[in-house]
Amino acid sequence: MITEPEPIHTDLWHRDREEIHILQDQVAGSQVGSELDAKGLLLRDALAIVTVVGALVAFYGMIKLVSYLAGIPSP
Repeated sequence: MITEPEPIHTDLWHRDREEIHILQDQVAGSQVGSELDAKGLLLRDALAIVTVVGALVAFYGMIKLVSYLAGIPSP
C-alpha cells in the first residue's frame, strides 16, 4: 500500500511561533539554573579576592627569589 508523504508546512507563521516558544522555554530553563543567591555571589567575590592576593604574593616571591639568586641584597 502506497501512502502519501506528510504535507509540507504551509503555515510558516504557525511553525515559526512553535519554534520561538521552544527556544523561549530553553532560555528560561537555563536562566533559572544560572541565577545565584547572595551567598553564592559573596563566595564568588571572596574567591576572586583570594586569587588576586595569591597572585600578588607569588609575584613578590618570584622577585625576591630572582634578586636573591642574582646576589642583590634585600633591604
